[in-house]
Amino acid sequence: SSAASDVYKRQIQERHPDVYPYFEEYGSEIVRIPDVIVADPKNEKTVLMLGKKDDMWLNLAVRLATEDDEERITKNSIITCMRLRERNAQKVIEKAENEGRLLYKKE
Repeated sequence: SSAASDVYKRQIQERHPDVYPYFEEYGSEIVRIPDVIVADPKNEKTVLMLGKKDDMWLNLAVRLATEDDEERITKNSIITCMRLRERNAQKVIEKAENEGRLLYKKE
């Protein structure tokens, strides 16, 4: 299971206070059942999980725990959460498709 540590929750609260209520409400659901999963172009151990809620998208960056991690990193963790407009979400998805980074898309 994936969770946002208290540190990351605080960061989301401080850096994206407008997004935090949506994160609280939908974050764990989006991690369980994302609409789209994209490989992060900047970090091979991070994926972006996008979920559409009402007329907006939430973009969760999730750090994946991998075999070669230090022992203290034992599970996937949500690093940050941002809100995206429809147009921007489609751009992220399209770019990922073009670059071969689209890992999953809900049909």
